[in-house]
Amino acid sequence: MNLIRKYKKNKSLINCIILLSIFSIVNTIEGYIYGKFGLTTNVYILEILSFLIAVFLLNKMICIHEEGKCTTIKK
Repeated sequence: MNLIRKYKKNKSLINCIILLSIFSIVNTIEGYIYGKFGLTTNVYILEILSFLIAVFLLNKMICIHEEGKCTTIKK
């Protein structure tokens, strides 16, 4: 039960770490494909995916820095 409480408290930080790991994996795959096959459409697709992950990651980090300002639900 204590672990669940800690997860809920640090949920945004854990999500950022997971996004950063996925970002790193996508960039590694992109570099491998570029080195092996050259500039193909797969590299373009992975570059767009990498950009989207980076934007989402920056949004999450801003939300962590400015606590509570990223919620859209108003009571």
